Amino acid sequence: MNLKDNKKSYYSTEDEWQIFIQYQLTLAIGYVSLDILNNTLKRQQILQILNQ
Repeated sequence: MNLKDNKKSYYSTEDEWQIFIQYQLTLAIGYVSLDILNNTLKRQQILQILNQ
C-alpha cells in the first residue's frame, strides 16, 4: 500500500492481506445477504453485481 499524501509506503505480509481480504469479503457478503432478505435488491441487480 502506498500512501502518497504522507509519502510513505507500508508493506504487509501475506497473512495480513489474507486477514484483511477475508474480513472485507465477510462484510460484503453480509450486506448483500441483508439486501436479499429485505428484498431491496432485485434478481437482475444481484446478477449484475456478481458479474462485475
